[in-house]
Amino acid sequence: MEQAAKYLLNIESLNKCIQEAESIVIYGAGDFGKCLIDYMISIKEEKKIIGIVVTKKSTDCEYKGIEIHEAVSFLPECGDCYVLIAASYIYKQDMAEVVNCYNKRYRYISDELYMDMTVEMDERTLVSYSGVDFLCVGFFKCGTTSLYSALKPIDSVYLSVVKETGFFQWCDAVKNAKEMLIDKVFNKIREGQIVGMIEPSFAYTARKVYDFFGDKVKIFFLVRNPVNAAFSGFKMNNREGMAGMEAAYQREGGRFDIGIFDVWFERGIHEETLLDWEYAHWIEQFSELYPKEQIKIVIFEELIQNPQVIVNDILKFIGASEKYEFEKLPLANEGDFVMADIEGYKLGKTLHDWYSAEYALSMEEIRNRRYENYSEYTKLKEKYKKAEKIYGVKMTAEQRRKVEKYYDGSVRKLESFISRDLSDLWF
Repeated sequence: MEQAAKYLLNIESLNKCIQEAESIVIYGAGDFGKCLIDYMISIKEEKKIIGIVVTKKSTDCEYKGIEIHEAVSFLPECGDCYVLIAASYIYKQDMAEVVNCYNKRYRYISDELYMDMTVEMDERTLVSYSGVDFLCVGFFKCGTTSLYSALKPIDSVYLSVVKETGFFQWCDAVKNAKEMLIDKVFNKIREGQIVGMIEPSFAYTARKVYDFFGDKVKIFFLVRNPVNAAFSGFKMNNREGMAGMEAAYQREGGRFDIGIFDVWFERGIHEETLLDWEYAHWIEQFSELYPKEQIKIVIFEELIQNPQVIVNDILKFIGASEKYEFEKLPLANEGDFVMADIEGYKLGKTLHDWYSAEYALSMEEIRNRRYENYSEYTKLKEKYKKAEKIYGVKMTAEQRRKVEKYYDGSVRKLESFISRDLSDLWF
């Protein structure tokens, strides 16, 4: 638990750390680092910040008037400072190793604290949950995580703290499921915010969505060339040790081969999991429950090509008056790799199962679970991080033709539904 003690988990522990430190270096100039700096400014402690450091300097030179330096050049010269490591988990350990080279004291900003700081700096009145205004209900591997990252910073929009709750997978197994959902993801709504969720698993549960969220909610979908979406789904399933690929690995001597995709695809036909990307099939089920003016379909490829126009169109649809000003969409959850061998594949399943066990837990329970099992948790993530991976895997031309043939009828059906030809954009 020694490393667990390095984490600052709440505002109280952060404030105490800031008060006790004579000088502070912020390690990280991304969202975590900028949020921490903004927070220290809000509590009038910014004078304690003697610099921002990064592992490798980009074009940014400063933030809020505070200079950004490379860690290897700044840390040896900054005296007896306290380093606050502010970055997402995958970078924290490497950053700590850099800090340790210079014998500096340090603490990590936890994911939970990052969210708490964001809320703490919002001066608008907290309001109780009274329902959801919009839902992005699909589809898997169609850019929903990137869209979440684009909409989350917009002040007039409140997105659930946890992007994917898996709600309909566990709600029937626990008491007071609605109360748990509200406490977990809807307990920080500010006055005047438009409330929504981005939850691709909802695409396959139209009736449950209608019964739980009501008939007034606005529904929109992200759709992508189903061939590319399905192949991305295959890679995700591989990284998470899902969909029975173990035998296929064994047939290939324990190493990944693109032929494993054929095994996954044929199994998907048999078990009907490839239906996930037959968009029209699922959209029509929503159209039977909601009027057409409450349903919007967004094409992923156009979202990537022209994010300003498309995101602003989404904002207009959900009733937000703000504008999205960035020319690029934040790319998230790309995962362009597969596990190189069967050991890595099995490790992916262990990690996936670890996270899946948190679906029906409250945020406090998740926090306690992770830090009570810190050693197990970090060792598992480190093993997965170091496991051999293969990047840039592509389908063969024959495989692509096969998948296009499978989805052709579904695409033509979607074209009819949206009154638009997609052959030039997709196939």
